[in-house]
Amino acid sequence: MNTAIDFNQGLRHCDNQLSIFSAVLEQFRQQYKLGLNIQSMLNDAQYAQLQLHTLKGLGATIGAQQLSAGALGAYQNWSTLEPDERQKNLLTLETRLQQVIQQIDLYLNSNLSLKN
Repeated sequence: MNTAIDFNQGLRHCDNQLSIFSAVLEQFRQQYKLGLNIQSMLNDAQYAQLQLHTLKGLGATIGAQQLSAGALGAYQNWSTLEPDERQKNLLTLETRLQQVIQQIDLYLNSNLSLKN
């Protein structure tokens, strides 16, 4: 099965501390539950690059390598992309982000006992 997150990799980034990793996932979910602000990103290149850089780093931290790599590519090429290419990149990232959020939901819901 193709997964959006390598949970083992994310857990290693949190020193194999499941409670810390769960808290990081919860924070990621809260930050991105409404998705990307695509319109603002298309209207403000500086804002877009900040958001892409942040998404790249946070994605790598939780083990969402495809998301991280996509954000990195968009970040590195943002200034050379045409407006329609920028929008296409952001829509692809949004799809990947929603897949990551769904997997985080499943993971956290299956590990509810860790929150107590």
